[in-house]
Formats: sequence, C-alpha cells, structure tokens
Amino acid sequence: MISNAKIRAVARLFLPAYLFVLAALGLYASSFYSFILFHSLIEVVCVIVLLTIFVLAWNARELLDNHYILFLGISFLSSASFELVHLFAYK
Repeated sequence: MISNAKIRAVARLFLPAYLFVLAALGLYASSFYSFILFHSLIEVVCVIVLLTIFVLAWNARELLDNHYILFLGISFLSSASFELVHLFAYK
C-alpha cells in the first residue's frame, strides 16, 4: 500500500507540470474568448520572464568574471520595456 507521504511527494514533484498545463489550457481558452485578452496575457508573461532574467543577471554581477551576462540582462530589461510599450499601445 502507498503511504500518504509518498503520494504527497509525487504530487509535489508534478505540481509545476500541472500548473504549466493548467496555465496553457487557460491561455488556449482565452484565445477563443478574445484575441486581445490572449495577446495581453502572453505579453505579460513575456515581460515577467524578461524581468526575471534581468534580476538574476543584475544580482549575479559580482560573481561574474566577464560582463557579458550583465550585458544580456540589461538588454533583456530594454526588451521588457519595449514589450510593455507594445502591450499598452496595442489596440
């Protein structure tokens, strides 16, 4: 018989995959409801990813030997700002 601890461990292991599938299905369903909503949600996700990469690169700048990763992080910050302008300007 499988114990509750093993069930919880397996559920905790697969939780990110379940959340990803649920988010993907939600985005797919929103595309049927309204393209503007779908487009806005995708843009917000892209901005969050780009800002996360920037924050990781910025906080790791003291640990890096060369500054190429910091340059990429700053370029992702500028890309995130352009994505936000595109998000707010899209009709």
